[in-house]
Amino acid sequence: SDSLISIAINYYADTDDHRHAMLAHYYRGRIYENSHKYHKAIIEFSKAEQLAKYSDDNLTIGLIYTHLGDAYNEYYDFEKSAKSFLIASEYYDRANKLHHKLYALSDLTEAYINNLEYDKASEILNQLIKEANDSCNHAMIQIGMLDLISLYSAQNKHSELLDLYNSLIAKYPNVKLRSTTYMCVAKACAYAGRHNEINSYITKAWNVSMHRADTILIQINASAIYELLKQYEPALKSLKYGGIKQDSSVRVMLTQPILTAQRDLYRAELELNKLKQQHQLHTSILIGGIIIIVFV
Repeated sequence: SDSLISIAINYYADTDDHRHAMLAHYYRGRIYENSHKYHKAIIEFSKAEQLAKYSDDNLTIGLIYTHLGDAYNEYYDFEKSAKSFLIASEYYDRANKLHHKLYALSDLTEAYINNLEYDKASEILNQLIKEANDSCNHAMIQIGMLDLISLYSAQNKHSELLDLYNSLIAKYPNVKLRSTTYMCVAKACAYAGRHNEINSYITKAWNVSMHRADTILIQINASAIYELLKQYEPALKSLKYGGIKQDSSVRVMLTQPILTAQRDLYRAELELNKLKQQHQLHTSILIGGIIIIVFV
C-alpha cells in the first residue's frame, strides 16, 4: 500500500524541501515497482527525477535512474532502459560508489544485448571488467564474465564462449550461474559437437530458473538445440510449451509503447503547466502596468 508514503508526498509538496520530496516520490515508485505496477512506478520515478535538479544527493539520483531503467526493462523498452542505466552509472561515479556503478554498467550491457547493439555492449563490458579488475572487485568480475558469455552467445561465438565458461569455473568454482548462462553453454555444446553434455546443462538451467522469462528462454532455446540435433519430437514439445508462455509476454510487449509513453506525457504536461504559469505571470505584469499607467 502507498497510503503511508502518500502522507509524506502531500506534506513535502507544500514545502521547499525538494530533497525529501524527491525521496518520497522515489519510495512510492519503489512500492509500485514491488507491487508490479510498473507504469505507475515510471511516473513516480519521473517526478523524483524532476526534483533531482534541486539536490546534490548523487547516490539517490543514481538509484532513481536505476529503477527507472528496471521499470522500462519490464516493458521491453530497452532503448529507454539503456539510457536510464547509463545516466545512473554517471551519478554513481559522481557519488564515488564504484560497486553501484559497475552494477549499472552490467544492467546497461544487458539492455544493449537485448536491443541487439552488440558493439555498444562490448564497449561497456570492457569498461566494467577493467574497472572491476582494477579495484579487485571479484563479485563484479564474475558478473562481467557472465555478461560476456551472454554477449558471445548472441554473436554466435561458441568456441570463445566455452573457453570463457571453463575459465570462469576454474577461477571461481563457487560462482552462482544464471539459467541464461547454462542455456548459452548448452547451445555452444550443441555447435561444438559435445552432445552428451547438453541435457545436463539444460537440467542445471531448470534448477536455477526463477520466473516466467527463464521458463520461456529455456524452452525456446531447448527447442532450437533439439532441432539442431535433429531430435524433432522434443524440439516440437519445447517449442509448444515455450510458445504458450511467450504469448502472454508478447501481449505485455505490445502494450509497452502506451505504458512507457506515460512518462513522456507527464513531462509534456509539466512543461505545459510551466508555460501556463509563465503566461499568467506575464499577463499579470502587463495588466498591472496598464493599471499603473492609467492611474498616473
